[in-house]
Amino acid sequence: MESVGPRGGSTIAVEGSHELTARMVAASRSGDAGHSADVRKRLQRRHDWFRALFSAGGERERFFEAAVVDGVRVRVTELTGRAGDGFLMHPWMLHGLSQNTGRRVRSMLTHTVYGEGYRWTRRDSG
Repeated sequence: MESVGPRGGSTIAVEGSHELTARMVAASRSGDAGHSADVRKRLQRRHDWFRALFSAGGERERFFEAAVVDGVRVRVTELTGRAGDGFLMHPWMLHGLSQNTGRRVRSMLTHTVYGEGYRWTRRDSG
């Protein structure tokens, strides 16, 4: 395992996005906001900040400054750290890859933990 520094190919996440997703789930008749692609599309249609973020391509640095969307503080952050560090992230937090501009290969392990009583459905698996 290697440490991952800024612009080293770390996972990027949108802080606060899980709160906006929770609102979508609460407002839906089914109690489901759909797949992450559905959530991204809906956020992009509803909010200028997300529309600009998703159209920014690799130029995301300006989104590292906090903004407020529907009363929720949002910003892009890199999940950097030393070898052996771990991150616990809400599954509704938007996240994705970033470009590795370093000279080392980035590797990462992930594990999903489900609460007691969680029902695995066909929709969850795909």
